[in-house]
Amino acid sequence: MTSLLFLQQISGRRILADNSEALASDLNLEYIVKECAKGDAFIAKTVREILLTAIPAAVPDILRRQEVILDTLCHEDLFRSLYAIISEHLLRYDALFKKNLPAFSRTSPVTGRIRNSVKLAFILLECVSRLKSTYASRIGLFGASALTAFFTEFSEFYSDMFLKDAEEQLKRILLVADNECVSLSAGFGFGMKAGDVVIRCVTKGGACPDAYKGLKKKDSIAITGIAIQSQVNSLRDGALQKLLRIVNDISDTTLRHLKTLRYELAFFLGAANLYHAMVKMRIPIVFPTPREYDERKLSFEDLMDLSLGFINKTRPVGNSLCLDDRSPILVTGANQGGKSTFLRSVGIAQLMMQSGLFVAAAKFSANCCDRIFTHFCRMDSDRPVNGADRGKLDAELMLMKKMIGQAGRNSMFLMNESFSSSPEAEAALIGCELLRAFHDLRLKTIYVTHFYSVSSELYEKKLPGAMFLAAKRNEDGSRPYMITTAAPSKTSFGLDIFREVFCLE
Repeated sequence: MTSLLFLQQISGRRILADNSEALASDLNLEYIVKECAKGDAFIAKTVREILLTAIPAAVPDILRRQEVILDTLCHEDLFRSLYAIISEHLLRYDALFKKNLPAFSRTSPVTGRIRNSVKLAFILLECVSRLKSTYASRIGLFGASALTAFFTEFSEFYSDMFLKDAEEQLKRILLVADNECVSLSAGFGFGMKAGDVVIRCVTKGGACPDAYKGLKKKDSIAITGIAIQSQVNSLRDGALQKLLRIVNDISDTTLRHLKTLRYELAFFLGAANLYHAMVKMRIPIVFPTPREYDERKLSFEDLMDLSLGFINKTRPVGNSLCLDDRSPILVTGANQGGKSTFLRSVGIAQLMMQSGLFVAAAKFSANCCDRIFTHFCRMDSDRPVNGADRGKLDAELMLMKKMIGQAGRNSMFLMNESFSSSPEAEAALIGCELLRAFHDLRLKTIYVTHFYSVSSELYEKKLPGAMFLAAKRNEDGSRPYMITTAAPSKTSFGLDIFREVFCLE
């Protein structure tokens, strides 16, 4: 079945990246996921998985999702109806399955298992019928080719004739479970046991089929003993197992299709919810231009930290920069001037772009990255690593070593005050060595630091491709929270904060 998310299905798509928890924490992604979900736990789980997947989408997949999101916003009522129908029926399916779970045991009578399986199949086929009648009038109205292809294929796979035949066959199979008369034919198999067993007919009401009414008593076997009864039951159950497999195959295929569709609809409804939340806060919305993995592009206009907007319930300050073919990018300047916010805005936009979502900017273009790593200075950076009680610097270095081991050729590193637990001279040596290595490997790197010697070392030696940014500061010491190109700043203007806290003029 055509996927709305991928041009080609690949196993493992729902596996989270090893550093997914760190990414979610450092970039405050839970605030964005919360706005996407609007209280729906399944939407929250789906959006989180797609944002933090271990296998990023290709550029064609990203463009495919952007098209579907546009149609979702145009036909939001339809998408919500389809999602509600599937959710309702899967809830009924799960409830009935759990209720009758003991009845699916191999030791249970096959007739009982058939009865329960047929009931489950009816729930799924009823769901399919409702879905078809809901979207039937909209098939030709979609702009996204993926949607047209999916609904066309879905309608062909679950044609009206198929659904009618399936319903009739399931009703006939249900007669078997209700102890009606079953006529079988069989040949001799290995060990003189019955083989090639075929169910010829099921007679309603338990009446003997007309073909057998002329049989004389001597041509039939009276089922009088326990041994004969057991053999007959074994023969009958062997045939019924085939029916059970047929019913289960129908259910398994339909269930897989419905679960996949619900998963994909959940993502697009999450995007719609996020869109409305951003519009309400007057945050700019744009579909980014994704570039191929082997390029090194990053440019944007009015890029905002979306999570900060949801945290503060206010429209954040945006930044506009062209950082194409630039790396490493070092950010210095005033404390509390927006450096970390800027770093998060880039990381969030990168993840959202690679998920197929719009971003909080007027324009955004970047190459895709196979992995995104955050190396943020944390209060808990002295926590045990691999079971060992390590110091802060040791823990930071171990984390960086782990990231480098997982990095690919087209990875991105977002470093926020890395190695700040060590003296500036040591931090400069470590930071410069890492940045030179990342530069040689063409790894995309943005490094926020208050250590002047780290940035000045690379600035003075004019490292090719390096870009130097700084957080702006007004003459009165206030912060406009904007990032501009500038030479490394020798001071972080911490005295401004000191005067503000202690109310000094």
